[in-house]
Amino acid sequence: MASISSSSSTASSSSSPTGTSGAGTEKHTCGLNVNLFTAISSAQIEKLKNQEILASVRHSNKDDDDDEPLNVLFREVQLQNNNAIFCLTGFEPIEVEMLWSRVCGVYPVHCKGRRPRINNFDSFFLLLNFLHVYLQANKLATLFGITEGTYHETVHKSLKIVGPLLTALYLKPMSFQSLLESNALNAKFPQAMMIIDGRFQESYRPVGRFNEAKRYFSGKHWDYGLKTTVGIYPNGRAVFVTKHDPGSVHGKIQITSSENLALILGLIRKRPEDAQYDCHDPDAALKSPKNWAVLGDKAYIGCDSSFRVICPSKPSKNHPLTLEEKALNQKISSERILIENYFGRLVSKFAVMKELYRGDHNLYDDLCHVCHALTNYHISLHPLRQADGNLYASFQTQLEERRSIRRNKNDKKDPESKAIEEEEKGQS
Repeated sequence: MASISSSSSTASSSSSPTGTSGAGTEKHTCGLNVNLFTAISSAQIEKLKNQEILASVRHSNKDDDDDEPLNVLFREVQLQNNNAIFCLTGFEPIEVEMLWSRVCGVYPVHCKGRRPRINNFDSFFLLLNFLHVYLQANKLATLFGITEGTYHETVHKSLKIVGPLLTALYLKPMSFQSLLESNALNAKFPQAMMIIDGRFQESYRPVGRFNEAKRYFSGKHWDYGLKTTVGIYPNGRAVFVTKHDPGSVHGKIQITSSENLALILGLIRKRPEDAQYDCHDPDAALKSPKNWAVLGDKAYIGCDSSFRVICPSKPSKNHPLTLEEKALNQKISSERILIENYFGRLVSKFAVMKELYRGDHNLYDDLCHVCHALTNYHISLHPLRQADGNLYASFQTQLEERRSIRRNKNDKKDPESKAIEEEEKGQS
C-alpha cells in the first residue's frame, strides 16, 4: 500500500479536552488529519466524506514527555461529531461506552514505570475500528497520527486481553427453560433448540506446495478460504462458533469431528428439569429423548447417528419429493432464515468477517469469537430484521458473480494450457 503522509496542526490551549489553560506544561497528543480522512475511499465512512468533523486540535512534539498517554482517539472524534464514532466502529458512542464499562476491568493498570503511549480505552476503540473497517485500517492508522506498526500491535494486544471476556459474556449457553420463559422457541419446531449453518470466508492462497494449498480450496465456492460452523438460538443470539477448518472440509465432517460433536451434544443435552417440557417435543419418544433437536440444511443430512437434527429432504432421480416432504422443507427453510439474518448483521458490522481474509490463520478463531460475541451484543440492543437477511443475500449474490467469472475463465482455457497447468501441479 502506498504510503500516505500525515500532517498535524497546533491548536490553542482552550481546546484541550482536559479543560486546562495554556499555563504550565502543555499536553500534546496525536493529531487527526482532516485531508486524509476525507480522502479515504471506504463504504464504511462514506457518510463522513467532505465533512471537516475531525479537526486537528493538538499536535505531537518529540521533545515533550513521552509518558503522556494519547487519550484523544475516541474523545476527540466524539467531540467533533457522534456520527464519526458509528462510521469508524459500527457502534453508537453510548454503545461503545456501555461495552467498555463491562470489559475495562481486564485491562492492566499501569502504576509504575513508563505508561503506554495509547491508553486502555483507546486500545479498545482501535480494536473495534479494526474489526469494522479491516482493509482500510492502514489508512486510518495514519489518520489517528500513529504508525501502522503501533496500530496493529495495539489491536493484537487488545484482542488477546479482551477476547476471552467478550466470548464469556456474550457467547454463553442458555437452558431450554430460559428460552421458553423468554418466548424464544421456534413456533413450528419447538423441539429445535438451535439452528446451525456453515460459513465460508475467502482467504489468500496459502504459500507452499499445491498439495498443501489445495486443502483450502472449496470446489463449491470455487475459491480458497476458511470454513466455520455457527449455532444460534431461536432468539437470534449465537451460542458457539467452531474452530476454522480448510475450505475443502465438508460441513458434515466438520460438525461431526470429536471436538465439535462433544460441544454440540453438551449444548442440546436435556437436563433433569427439562422432563416437564416434553410436551414441547412431539418426537421425544421416537428420537433421542436425551437431547433436543437442531435445525440444519441439506449439508447435515446423515448426521442423525451423531446428534438429533431436523434437515430438509433431498430428492433423487427415482424418488421425487412428496407433497408432505415439500411442505416440511418449506417449514424448515422459513425457520432457518433467522441464521441468514444473523450472518447479515455479522458481515454488515465487521468487515474482517466479510472481506478477503489476509491475516494469520492462527488469529482467525480469536477474531471469529470476538466478532460473533459483539454481534450478540448489538442484537441485544437492536433485534434482527429482514433487512439483515436481504443484505446477506445481496452479499452472497456478489460473491457468486465473482465465482462465476473465475469458473468461466477456467473453462475458456485451451486444452494445452490446462494440460501444462495440471502437469505443473503434479510436479509440485
